[in-house]
Amino acid sequence: KMKKGMPRIINLFDGWVVSFAFLIGIIICKWQAVFEPIIVRILHRDISFSGRTDLWDMAVNQIKTHWLLGYGYLTRAEYFELFAKQQGYVHPHNYMLTLLMEGGVILLVIVLAGFLLAGYKLWKQRSNLAANLFVALLCSLLVMGLTEALSVYMCPLLYPMMIMSMHAEGLGSIRNRKEKIVGE
Repeated sequence: KMKKGMPRIINLFDGWVVSFAFLIGIIICKWQAVFEPIIVRILHRDISFSGRTDLWDMAVNQIKTHWLLGYGYLTRAEYFELFAKQQGYVHPHNYMLTLLMEGGVILLVIVLAGFLLAGYKLWKQRSNLAANLFVALLCSLLVMGLTEALSVYMCPLLYPMMIMSMHAEGLGSIRNRKEKIVGE
């Protein structure tokens, strides 16, 4: 019996589109005033996302200098120096900005390709509960990445989950093996 999968709109491609739209709309174009009622009244935050807009501006200015390859892996102290010791920030507080700072456009494209491959494999397995859980986790991490870095020390699950998702076709065989063992 085929179980109903996740709604078609919940997938990794749409998660990346939302994240990229946030990057362009809020961080680059500064459209947060449009969402002021939601940000202030519902989320109880100030319009600067608790000071993050200044940080994002500093990160964008740093990215312009090394946009293709980034700066390489940066320690907290190196971020602190890059951001001119302003307000004690130790990372960009945005996943895409972190990717761009550390690996430039090249790293962003590589990670996007990984997410697209994982998303495609999970999409093909969308009737599988485990695949749906992977999609839910990865999409929730992308949402978290809107205002956090998701770096290795902050979110060690992201890349292992993405790599396991690239092999989502094996998720169905796990269930089938269990059913065969029980049925013997």
